Amino acid sequence: MQRNLHRKRFFRGIITIMSLHLLRTSPLIACAVFAAPLLFAVACAGAASGDDFSADAPFVNSAVERSPVSNLALPALPDGTTAIPAPAGTDCDLAILNWAGFDGAASYSFDDGQPSHVAHWPELKATGVPMTFYLTPNMHTTSSDAAVAAWKDALSAGCELGNHTLRHDHYSAYTADTANADVADCATYIQTTLGGSASCSFAYPYGETNWKNNFGGRFLFARTINSGTVKPLDSTDPLGLPVFFVDAGQTHSAFNAALDKSASEKSWVIFLFHSLLPTDSNWYAGVQASDVTASIGHAKRGGNIWVDTVETVGSYWLAQKTLSAVVPTGNADAKTWTWTLPAGYPSGKYLRVTVSGGTLSQSGVDISWNPRGFYEVSLDNGSLSWRK
Repeated sequence: MQRNLHRKRFFRGIITIMSLHLLRTSPLIACAVFAAPLLFAVACAGAASGDDFSADAPFVNSAVERSPVSNLALPALPDGTTAIPAPAGTDCDLAILNWAGFDGAASYSFDDGQPSHVAHWPELKATGVPMTFYLTPNMHTTSSDAAVAAWKDALSAGCELGNHTLRHDHYSAYTADTANADVADCATYIQTTLGGSASCSFAYPYGETNWKNNFGGRFLFARTINSGTVKPLDSTDPLGLPVFFVDAGQTHSAFNAALDKSASEKSWVIFLFHSLLPTDSNWYAGVQASDVTASIGHAKRGGNIWVDTVETVGSYWLAQKTLSAVVPTGNADAKTWTWTLPAGYPSGKYLRVTVSGGTLSQSGVDISWNPRGFYEVSLDNGSLSWRK
């Protein structure tokens, strides 16, 4: 071992002497020789990023398959299969699928109703993915004719228009009455001017959670600016949802990593975007719109990440917690679950479930098996029955 050590030192010395000689006699050649490995590594990294971008690109505007019952996106089938057979056992073993049958979930949220959101709405719309826009009507562009048309079109495309207060001031600038009015006036604008439904989600201006005091029971969900993700059945406060806070200049590679993490840890990630580039109105933390849409392509390509609004994903997560806590009545041959949804819970929502066998029904009507691997349970019904 000692002999090998001396040999290594000897050869290192020879290489060092040769390198110094090359630097003195041919500095340009030396720089090229020494820089080549570094340039090669950079080129490889760039190529990998480019390859990833290219692989995701065909999926950016690809169609999203949806259930004809719930209108929720459909998860991809396992490789090599065209359908998952219905359960053929005799026991119940009711199980609620996390994130509508996907590995993870993601919501793309945009704050303030900015002019860059309006300008890039056609690109966002083309992805076919429902998104959440938190509007502040008193910002002059939010209520412009072009903006009103864009927000109405976003509603038609299945997007959520959430409440971000009327003026977006710091909470300390309000009294209790003016704070209440700011929340109410934003809700009125969304419903009256834009024709939206009463939003059940809110985004805290500046991340100041004091606004909870002025909700008046309007909201089921409120998004913070704190980092984190949500997991099935966890204890996250619905009025304190964490986010992936997008910083200025971040690219699709960062968003893709967050999506991949969501799938691997079975969690829900909520992206918080501000300005979209290119724009003449880079209000805050601008990122390229193309990087946003590229990451959506990445989510679609794997087929294992559910992308939907804060309201839709949040409603599923909350309903799963509600139904999981229900103790059914009945016996080994027949069972019934009944539940009461929270006040303000949106109508038309579904959960996806499986059983080992038997038949599920609601109001005496058998529920059909979806060949993607689940039954869809209407939450409005308030009851679910199973029989052997």
